Amino acid sequence: MNPYIGYIFNFSIIIGAIIGCVRFRRIHPVYHPFLILIWTGTINEIISTSLVFTGHYNIVNFNIYNLIESLLVTWQFYRWRLFDENHRFYQALLMTFCISWGLDIIFISGFSNFNSYFRIFYSFALIMMSINMINRMLFKERNNFLRNPIFIICSGFIIFYTLTVTTEAFFVYGLKLSSVFQENINYILMSANLFCNLIYALAILWMPQRQAFSLQY
Repeated sequence: MNPYIGYIFNFSIIIGAIIGCVRFRRIHPVYHPFLILIWTGTINEIISTSLVFTGHYNIVNFNIYNLIESLLVTWQFYRWRLFDENHRFYQALLMTFCISWGLDIIFISGFSNFNSYFRIFYSFALIMMSINMINRMLFKERNNFLRNPIFIICSGFIIFYTLTVTTEAFFVYGLKLSSVFQENINYILMSANLFCNLIYALAILWMPQRQAFSLQY
C-alpha cells in the first residue's frame, strides 16, 4: 500500500475538525468532549506526520495521545449520562486509565515502544461503554438511529476499537506474521479509520443545536 494513501486516510479526521469549528457555537455543549477529541486527533496526526517526514519517531506523542483519547472518550460518555447511577465508577475509571498508562510506559513498553497493552485495555473499555450506550438508546430512544449523532459515534467507536484490539493483539503476543499480512492488517485498520472519520464528520454535522437539544436518557 502506498504510504501516502495511508496519510490521506488518517488525515480524513480533518473533515470533522473543520465542521466542528464551523458549527461549534451552535452545537450543544454536551458534545464538546467529542469535538475536543477530534481536534486533538487532528493535531496528533499533524505532529506524527511531521516527525516521520523529518526522520524522527512518533512513539512519544502517539503514546501520550492514547491516554488523552481514553480520558476524552470517557468524559464524553459521562456527558451523555452513562455514569449517572455511579459517579464513583467514572472517577475510578479515569484514575485506572492514568495508572495503567503509567505502569505500561514504565514497566512494560518503555518510553521507546508503543504502549500496546494499554491500548488494548482502554479500547476494550471504550467498546463496552459504547455497547452500553447503544443498549440504553434501544430502550429509550424512538427516533431514527441513522440520524442520531450518539448512535453514529458509538457505532464508529465499536468498529474502530474492535479492530484496534485485534490488531494490537497480533503484535503483543508475538505472532510471526509475514510482511504482506502485516500490511493487510494496517490497510484494514486505516480503511476503518477513514470510514469512522467520515461518519464522525456526519455525526458532527447532525449534532443538535443548543436550543433544540434534549437528552432523553
